[in-house]
Amino acid sequence: MQKRSNAVFILSTILSISGYALHLEAKPFSSSYLQFEIPNDWNCNFRKTYYYCSNANTKTSKEALIILTAKQIGPEDTLDRIAKKLNIPKTITNANGLAIQSKVYETNYVNINNHRWVKSVHVNSENQEYYTYYLATTANGLSILFTLSLNQNYVKNYKQLINSIFTTLKLIKPSTVNGSQEASPIPVSENTEQAIEDELTKGPGVFGLDKTTLFIAIAFVGGILLLGSSFIGKRPQKKKRKGRK
Repeated sequence: MQKRSNAVFILSTILSISGYALHLEAKPFSSSYLQFEIPNDWNCNFRKTYYYCSNANTKTSKEALIILTAKQIGPEDTLDRIAKKLNIPKTITNANGLAIQSKVYETNYVNINNHRWVKSVHVNSENQEYYTYYLATTANGLSILFTLSLNQNYVKNYKQLINSIFTTLKLIKPSTVNGSQEASPIPVSENTEQAIEDELTKGPGVFGLDKTTLFIAIAFVGGILLLGSSFIGKRPQKKKRKGRK
């Protein structure tokens, strides 16, 4: 219970800090519609329908994960409707196939760098035992959703990171993108649950290999062993010497 209360306190006070910026070693990241700063040891990549950012260190890359999606704005994409949707608990299926419902800690409106956003904080909404911080808004003809998911066991480790990211979060127009990473096409999916699940199940496995590569490697080694055993099993028999007459 103490862990949860500490996590909620950290997340709920992030955007109440006015004009606060930490002097962390950071680098800018720009999508085609949003920019913010990430630590130097983080990377952001584009995967067909979403951007994701995480620590490049494979040992900590699953502790915190940013997913950024957007779509062309529709008539249903008003801030009030978005807030209402984010205030509803989500139901997900855990690793054991059981349905679990998220807990909504808060949903309200915030002002970030002179723009109005809806923010919402859940636990177990995208992945079990993860807090997810949602920021949603509309701008430049787009409906934008920014999510930061944190493993509940490491929330305290990311207090400075969270403040650094959200104090540098700014909307940009596609024609003004000048970040360190050139913009990719605008994603058209808001399925953050699937995106987060994909990223949490990716990454290095045994010997630093992902599951597919590991499977191929095992199959290759297995094939060599099988081939070797077939040769061993077919060793040429020594010819019997003919006895002297």
